[in-house]
Amino acid sequence: MEQVKSDFETQKSELQGRIDELESRVAELEATIKRLESEQGETVPRTDLEAKNDEIAALTTDKSTAEESLKAANAELEELKAANATLEEEKAALVPKADLEAREETIAEKTAAAESLTKEKEELEAQIAALQKELDNEKTTHGETFGKLSDEHASRGTELEGYVTLRYVTRRKCKTARPPVSCHEH
Repeated sequence: MEQVKSDFETQKSELQGRIDELESRVAELEATIKRLESEQGETVPRTDLEAKNDEIAALTTDKSTAEESLKAANAELEELKAANATLEEEKAALVPKADLEAREETIAEKTAAAESLTKEKEELEAQIAALQKELDNEKTTHGETFGKLSDEHASRGTELEGYVTLRYVTRRKCKTARPPVSCHEH
């Protein structure tokens, strides 16, 4: 961009120099024409006058062309300045590479931490499932054991009831009976 600006400024200076040179030459020719007219009055040879007028017309054309070139170069410079301003804005909007790399590193670290936590969670869920299965087995075993114990308790309860009833009846008989019945036999 700097090279383009430098080239443009060089071209602009050259064109401005050419314009100044042409204006100087036109002024010089006009002065020569006036001088010749004043020296000879109105008797300047027509061919000299036409040649000078043709030279003035050519120089005027060159001057116009140089001015148009300068105008076009100025317009191009303005476009380049606008494009440069846009590029500078875009450049300012960009995130520095170091910041981007730091963000990527942070994302990688957080992703690794998240994956580690996910793995731990899966391991804990597997342990919970195993413990739940073990608990269910224990419940089943406990239920079976409880059922057996309940049955056994019920059967002992019946035996115990019979024993308690027998003992109660025997004691009553002992209290009401008269010896020789032994109350400790049952």
